[in-house]
Amino acid sequence: KYDYILIADTDNWDSLIICSNLPYISTNHYSCPIVKAREEDVNRDGYNDVLHFSTNVLSEDVTVHGITLLLFFDYKLTSYCRVQMEVMAVVQHNSPLAGAGLIVSADLSLVQRQPLNPRHTHTQYNISAVQSTVPFSLPQLLSQYSFRNVSARLTNMYVSWQT
Repeated sequence: KYDYILIADTDNWDSLIICSNLPYISTNHYSCPIVKAREEDVNRDGYNDVLHFSTNVLSEDVTVHGITLLLFFDYKLTSYCRVQMEVMAVVQHNSPLAGAGLIVSADLSLVQRQPLNPRHTHTQYNISAVQSTVPFSLPQLLSQYSFRNVSARLTNMYVSWQT
């Protein structure tokens, strides 16, 4: 699954760049014609360890000063407790300097607020987080996601803003 929403902040509010492959995100600001996603099983254990995601933001006469990237994953646990859900990874970075690229390395970590019953299969979050906020609202999406009992977030994050 390679669903994403990318919002690029520019020096001109009228030139906001929004890219997504989700059908519920309709925008006139689409400027990401090339999107590449590839998973890699680095340690050859049968599970993907790394996601390589890249896109080119085409922006004429504007400079990019910030990126908000939402990546959506199918997340499944089968040992100890059975959980199947859609999770969201959020990358946000802003800079006073105009950027030509953003490189992020991070771990996708499980967040659990309350213990899960190991005798049940938990699928209550196996729905699109974005569909619940139609029309799309980033603050509402982030707020609703933060209230989930089980979710995932990026930890151990290292960011490099390329100028």
